Amino acid sequence: MTTMDFLEVFGSIRDSYILEAKNGTQPPKRPKPENAQKEKPKQPLTLVPTEEQYPYQARKNEKRKKKGFQKFLILSAAAALLLATLAGRGYFTQWTEYFATFLEKTQEQNQYADPTEETTGETTEEAQTEPGFTMEFESTYQMTQEDGVYYLRPIQEVTPACEMEIRELPNREPMELAEETREQMAGDWETISYLWQGKEDSWTYFSAQNGTAWDSPIEYHYFRKNGEQGTYHIIIRYFLEAAEGHGMHFQRILKTFEPNANDFAYGDKDAAVEAARQEVGKAKEESEQITNTLMTDGSLTQADMNTLAGQRHTLWLEALEKLWTVLEKTQDGETLQAIFVEQMNWSAEKKTLVEQKIAEFDGGSITGLVVNGDAATMVQERVDTLLQYLEGTAALPQTDENALADPETVANQFTEAYLQNDTSWMAQYVSSDFSQTVLGYGNGEKVESCTLKGMDNIVSDMAENGCLSVSVEFRDFPTSDFFTYLRFTLVWENGQWKVSDYGLEL
Repeated sequence: MTTMDFLEVFGSIRDSYILEAKNGTQPPKRPKPENAQKEKPKQPLTLVPTEEQYPYQARKNEKRKKKGFQKFLILSAAAALLLATLAGRGYFTQWTEYFATFLEKTQEQNQYADPTEETTGETTEEAQTEPGFTMEFESTYQMTQEDGVYYLRPIQEVTPACEMEIRELPNREPMELAEETREQMAGDWETISYLWQGKEDSWTYFSAQNGTAWDSPIEYHYFRKNGEQGTYHIIIRYFLEAAEGHGMHFQRILKTFEPNANDFAYGDKDAAVEAARQEVGKAKEESEQITNTLMTDGSLTQADMNTLAGQRHTLWLEALEKLWTVLEKTQDGETLQAIFVEQMNWSAEKKTLVEQKIAEFDGGSITGLVVNGDAATMVQERVDTLLQYLEGTAALPQTDENALADPETVANQFTEAYLQNDTSWMAQYVSSDFSQTVLGYGNGEKVESCTLKGMDNIVSDMAENGCLSVSVEFRDFPTSDFFTYLRFTLVWENGQWKVSDYGLEL
């Protein structure tokens, strides 16, 4: 390679266009082998101001592009001087292979170059295409498109490879595709989990693993309708030692995946806030009418007053559910998680208050009036706080990453432990109040598919009952004519989801 060839190589390199965002589910912790490679610790996330980046939107990093290009120009000049000496030519010979590999990777990343930027050649159609989905991820990851398939990978190369693969398959149903994929993988993987259907049937998924060494490969396969006549197939790949690093980050990123654009993008947010404000105002008017009736109508019986207090409680629960729906569509993932954790802590406090009031009045005729009245006031105060978060008039709570375990993940893990009759694993998920002997299931090897139910309205169910009633539907045998149900209750205990009771039903 001549000096001019070398300069041409370096002169053609440009930095990549990186889709940026933020914010899964943390897999169970595993001991790290002494000889395992260590990952570079991640820096704390910094929230991007709303005017710069609204939730579920990707933006271009222009400053990185310009700065990176300037660095390569400087490096090109230095390389020319180096090659002027014999020592420099020898040094160059040793590193030619390294730079060729580096160039190949950089050109691959440039598929996401800004199509509006002036270039010497024509921009390819593939480089201009935008994904048919939205997803938030950290700036330490980059997304590329290869033959119509999207890949999300760490910018800093990791060995063995860690990546998220996203492909869209037309005219396929999620369950059909999941069963077919699982069957194809059966002979090549040591362990393949059951087929799961997530809340509201939005996800169908299973996992696979080969071995228990630090570099053992792990894959999670997720299937979801694309909103039309097709399915998104998402594969998360990493190795066992990376479970608490890239594995955890990929699972969190998956939580932000949406086939369609956000309903409340940019200019629509003000309208959403105003609509929520009007809903809360309407609830306050109706609540005041009920309170005035209770205070002034002397013809009411105790049963009438109990009923009116219950109606007021239900009124505010409905307002909370509507407000939470708006928060889900307008807040970024990290902020929403922080509010969610605070919401679960509030639900636990409300449950404690209700239990104390019931015990105080010992089931007397006035119990319904007092309990529903105090509970309604507590929900109303919480609605006011959530509205302030939505309006931006109150400081948002800080994210507590140690308390972000997803209830769906806990339910899945507990069910798998139960079906495998792994009582020590089950014991990790039962609450401190659980006084029964932990018993598993003796026929789990015959189970092939499970459907998780009861996760549709987590926030409203917790606000009303202080717990989640969950069931897992499965067939005991592939040829069975009836379903078996594992039913259990999830409670929020000291910042974690726990199983307070469980049982099997036919």
